[in-house]
This record gives sequence, C-alpha cells and structure tokens, in this order.
Amino acid sequence: MYLLVHLGLLLGFSSNSAQSSRPYLARRECYCLPVHNFTSTKKEECYNHAMADEAKRKIFIIDDDKFLLDMYALKFTDSQFEVLTSSDANEALEKITAGLAPEAILLDIVMPGMDGFAFLEEFHKRALSPKTVIIILSNLGQKEDIEKGLRLGAQGYIIKASSTPSEVVEKVKQIMTEHTSVEVGVKS
Repeated sequence: MYLLVHLGLLLGFSSNSAQSSRPYLARRECYCLPVHNFTSTKKEECYNHAMADEAKRKIFIIDDDKFLLDMYALKFTDSQFEVLTSSDANEALEKITAGLAPEAILLDIVMPGMDGFAFLEEFHKRALSPKTVIIILSNLGQKEDIEKGLRLGAQGYIIKASSTPSEVVEKVKQIMTEHTSVEVGVKS
C-alpha cells in the first residue's frame, strides 16, 4: 500500500506586510510513499494536509472584453486560482444569486447593460455573499469613480492601464489577504 503525498515549493509571499504575509505555492509535486511505517493517525494527517493543498482560491472575473477576460483568467490560473468568468454583469449576478460564492470578484465598470456600479449596488442590496472581496479593475481612474466604487462596497480599485497583468494578480492577492486579516481580527 502506498500513500500519495503532495509537496509544494514555496516561492514567495502575497503581501509586503510581515504579519499578513501569506505564502503561496507555485509548483506542486506528488510522491508515493510506502505507508507501513505510518500510524493510522499519521496517514490521516498526511491525507488531510495533501487535500488542503489542493484547495484553490476562487475568483470570479466579470469583464465584457473577451480578450482581457481570457488573459486575466490565464494569469490567475497560473497563480493557482480557480477562475470563473462572465462577460455580462446580469449573468454574473444570477450565478451568485444561485449560490456561487467566490472568495473574490474582479469587476470591470464600463460594460453594456448593467455596469459595474449597478452590479455593486444590486450585490449589496441583495446581501449576496458577504465574505466575498470585490475589487474593481477598470480604466476609469478619476478620483470620483474610485471614491464611488469604494463607497458602493468594493474593497479595492485597480486601474487597468496602470498595472501589468502580473501586477494585477499581486494586487488582488494583497487586497484579499488584507481583507481576510481584518475579518479574522488581525490588525494590519
């Protein structure tokens, strides 16, 4: 009998702050080890640890630009996220109403039909997924737009034209970590 063990290679941290530095895994390897030397408790601990490593952070990206949607989906997938996408804010709202509860939503503002601001209003009006971190990713960079987005409940605001896709991923990780730290009572 053999036990499958997942080992991760630690490459970095998701925040500059020492107390909220959350390590993330960039590569995983699997090894099979003979289990005759393991007690049943050790086997269970090893299995539970391996399964915990398999859990990925879930992000829902909402943007009407198919090219950007695909590009960000690839970048977040490469960074060990489970990625869901929607090119329509109404459709995204329906999925969340039906029970989808991502850890984070990356939301564009300028979209046909329901825009990002209307999405935020409706999301909070319906009290959907209260633990979800919403981060706006938009080319609208005026002070009024940023203030409006934050006032409507976004926890972060990233201007597309000012950040590379890799920087967007890092900023999202940082905002998610800061939001999670606040929720569990850790002061930044």
